[in-house]
Amino acid sequence: MKKTLLSQLLIIHLTSFVIAQTKKADPVLLNVTYQFIHINNLNDKEHPVKKDMVLSVGKTTSRYIAADVYNRSLAPVPKLLPSARVVSGQPVVAVNSGGGIVSESYYQWPLLNQLNIVAILGNKDYLVETKPEKINWEMGNETRKIGGISCQKAVGKYGGRTYIAWFAPDLPFQNGPFKLWGLPGLILEAEDSKKEVRFLFKDINKETDATRKVEPIGSAPIKITITDYNKAKKAYMLHPDTFMQSQLSVGAPKVSKVYETESNDKNAKSKKVIYNPIEL
Repeated sequence: MKKTLLSQLLIIHLTSFVIAQTKKADPVLLNVTYQFIHINNLNDKEHPVKKDMVLSVGKTTSRYIAADVYNRSLAPVPKLLPSARVVSGQPVVAVNSGGGIVSESYYQWPLLNQLNIVAILGNKDYLVETKPEKINWEMGNETRKIGGISCQKAVGKYGGRTYIAWFAPDLPFQNGPFKLWGLPGLILEAEDSKKEVRFLFKDINKETDATRKVEPIGSAPIKITITDYNKAKKAYMLHPDTFMQSQLSVGAPKVSKVYETESNDKNAKSKKVIYNPIEL
């Protein structure tokens, strides 16, 4: 089945590939599911953030989003923000042992060296357009199979971390999870040298719905600069309730924090947070 999938995708890619001069919404060709693991609090390594993420790949672009957001897009329902909501008339913001929970999705255009971030901070969506630093990958000779697909090892530095990536030469896409890209094959797995940030392969499937596009999901975001976004993100991570309160109208009910899980609640009360961002 994997061999058939590879053959079909290779034919589609080679016979219809056209270098994009402008960003466009490509039809989705395949979807890769990863388990994202991040030790976001160095004082609580036993309880890392864990979530499934989906990379939807087109001919020239890709979208990397949380699996729950992706699944909701398959059967649209009223939008529920993952980081903020209202319970019984009172606004609350979700947190974990590392602070405020930030929901980010990433849109890659490797041929244009363009990467857009769509993020939810509190109850607002933000858009950041970036030209990311180039990753100078060092190709290795080591190979292994991931999900039945032959992969090759590569090592590169990004955001203050050294990543070990495994890419599939038989899947001729330069994309990958998060902000990792630029290899001659789709990145199916990657982790930093300290194993604090990991993208572990779970599944890959060919998209069967020809109408699905690699495009943003949700409401129209507010465009801001990367500098302003980084400042806002840091403030939100440290004081999510205060940040969200500032987004509400004067006189709005006080925002309360709720913990993502019971273990996060206990850990947050007993341990000091030593924030460990993905990009150092």
